[in-house]
Amino acid sequence: MSKTNQIPLSRIGIKGSSQGGIKIPYILSKLPELKFGISVSCPSGTLLESDLNYWRNLNIDKIGKENINIATKTQKLCYEYLAGITTFQSIENIAKKYNNQSWYNYIWIPEKEVAKDEKLRFSGIPYFKTAKQPILLIQGTSDVVIPENSYKVIDQILRKAGNKSYHFVILKNASHSMTIVDNNFPYFQKIAPAYLSEITKWIDNLKD
Repeated sequence: MSKTNQIPLSRIGIKGSSQGGIKIPYILSKLPELKFGISVSCPSGTLLESDLNYWRNLNIDKIGKENINIATKTQKLCYEYLAGITTFQSIENIAKKYNNQSWYNYIWIPEKEVAKDEKLRFSGIPYFKTAKQPILLIQGTSDVVIPENSYKVIDQILRKAGNKSYHFVILKNASHSMTIVDNNFPYFQKIAPAYLSEITKWIDNLKD
């Protein structure tokens, strides 16, 4: 008869990055037996807001600073339709208003019958308020996907919630995927040197 040895949840933790990172506090809240959580490149808002922030960063130089705000507002409406928040009529109305503008060519317009993705509405913030376990949060200064103040917003939430077991690591020149952004040689990506060592050090310092 085979025998299975199981490691208790109280001896292990969970790690996630980006969309996985935003779900870490949710999982910790649902599984309070877990020892810790590690959230990497975690947005402070919804997934929709992160997608919109990434779109803005990709297109600001093409569209120009004078038009980027109205263009971003227009793109947000399209994402909201994808998330099931607004109607396609609202997209048609704004198209009539702006489709003659040069920046409108950079807007992604969903098909009317596109499958909705309600996961875009998900935010980890409510669960950061309830998770009690130690949490390590890592963000890169060259992350163009999530809002750059994400760690500050999450810090305020955790502080207000009374969680005294969280720790932030901000890695200079690290991207959303924790690779080093090197403008001198951008074709070869390498992991930020301190990324894995910071995780290892933090776990080693956790109390049993």
